[in-house]
Amino acid sequence: MESTGSVFLLAAAAAAAPFNWALLLNGVQLCVIIGATLIAYVTYRDAQRREKTNNSFHHIAKQTRDHDVIQMFEEFRRVRSELRDGHEGAFGLKQVEGKVIDHHQRALNAEDVVKKVFNYYEATAIGMKQSALEEQIIKDWWRRSYVLDWTDFAAYVREKRERDGAPKLYVEYETYVKRWANHDERPDI
Repeated sequence: MESTGSVFLLAAAAAAAPFNWALLLNGVQLCVIIGATLIAYVTYRDAQRREKTNNSFHHIAKQTRDHDVIQMFEEFRRVRSELRDGHEGAFGLKQVEGKVIDHHQRALNAEDVVKKVFNYYEATAIGMKQSALEEQIIKDWWRRSYVLDWTDFAAYVREKRERDGAPKLYVEYETYVKRWANHDERPDI
């Protein structure tokens, strides 16, 4: 009974006290601050998303316009084609290291060519991991070649990791390959 009486006394005191407009204004100000913060956050996230999308399309455009990138992939295709001649399965150190291939009367070191392309793929994977590139856009554009190029040279990378004591060599690239590979491709990864 005593606690019920205390509640009635508090209610009577609150009813008798004048209304505190300052508390209401503080509440309105708080709502405005919270609202402005939410709007700022949504705007920031939207700008991040747009920047990531723009970066992704710029990355793709570079592959179709930049002469050096185009040449790098052309050389890579030439190296793979030469290495494939008479060889089945993934390429290992034995197939790649020390191989020099003629390409438009230029000598291509197979290892250097693979390294350039895989460094490019690794940089792309890091860009996706760090949210600088939109994974779904890059995947839609590149998935097949990204996975097949890894499949062809996975043994080479693994052997190189072990021999050189570099366990993290191209691990970000490999992570996305494993994520993107379909059921039929997984046994070769």
